[in-house]
Amino acid sequence: MLSKILDTTKNNIRIQQDRLPEHILRKEMEERETDIAKTVALLPHLIEKSQGKMPAIVAEIKRASPSKGKLRNIKNPAKVAKEYQEAGAAAISVLTETDFFHGSIKDFLAVKDVVRLPVLRKDFIISLYQIYQSKHMGADIILLIMAALNHKELVVFHQEAKRMGLQCLLEVHNREELERLKTLDLKKGEDYIGINNRDLKSMEVDLRVTEKLCPYVPSDIPIISESGIRNSTDCHSVKRWGATGVLVGESLVRQNSPGEALRNLKGEAL
Repeated sequence: MLSKILDTTKNNIRIQQDRLPEHILRKEMEERETDIAKTVALLPHLIEKSQGKMPAIVAEIKRASPSKGKLRNIKNPAKVAKEYQEAGAAAISVLTETDFFHGSIKDFLAVKDVVRLPVLRKDFIISLYQIYQSKHMGADIILLIMAALNHKELVVFHQEAKRMGLQCLLEVHNREELERLKTLDLKKGEDYIGINNRDLKSMEVDLRVTEKLCPYVPSDIPIISESGIRNSTDCHSVKRWGATGVLVGESLVRQNSPGEALRNLKGEAL
């Protein structure tokens, strides 16, 4: 499945570059440098919202997924994002991948315009163009998936993201991918390790992936557990294993009120 998503992503990048070539995109960024919002730091929000047994929650705007198909017809992503913010999310994740997750850059811009929280651009970033694009659209954090990048790409993309003031959520699924991160200059407050409990090749989920990998993550780099978080028990488990935060989408958007679902997950049902 991952290879299919990456092939589609490559094609979409070519289309985007035809519409807005990289040299024009970068020129617009330079001209708008003072207008592009300063990056909102994720770390203070993670620390503030990670209390007791509960990790901080990065709440996701998610319409669909390759493994589950359509999840919710989200007509107003900005409204959902505001619900998340009011319910105590530490950050908002917005999918911008169009074909498999039914997200869009338009969704991201709508969300970024109405929340004070840090906003993660969730996509399969395989080109420097997407990093410039992320900065241009006002992203605070970008996702770099180890399974989608070779070592050279990882190093270059990470360095360029840092140069542009973007925070990075570096996603791993196994020890081998985690070891690759040791060659990077990771810094607290700029980098975060995302442990994906889902195998992107088989799409199978095992929450214990977080338990297995947490001990090998540098102690000063916050961990965010991704995929398979369904209830407060799961949240308590990954917090106990060492995660500071969790990224949750499906279990929230499937409910009538995603904001209320977030409160319930945190044990704050009204």
